[in-house]
Amino acid sequence: MSEQDRLLRLPEVVSIVGLRRSAIYALERVGKFPKKIALGKTTVWSLREVSQWVEARIAERDVAGPERQATGARLREARKRLKREQGAPPSDPAPA
Repeated sequence: MSEQDRLLRLPEVVSIVGLRRSAIYALERVGKFPKKIALGKTTVWSLREVSQWVEARIAERDVAGPERQATGARLREARKRLKREQGAPPSDPAPA
């Protein structure tokens, strides 16, 4: 059996993908993460499938890199603008 055929328990999956368990289960529920394998009372994931999922995320990042970076910059600017607007005193304060 090769290393890629190894089965992972949840703490290892969390460590590999960098997501919380709730996010892993949520992604799995909507078909965007490898399905778990039930072994009696234990739940495991295939290292091969988890590794392929991670590689696919990297490939998506590399393909959509410039566009995604531009979107990220627009989001950061919008957040800054919103903070400035929220932090500024109201222009027409309500009478006391």
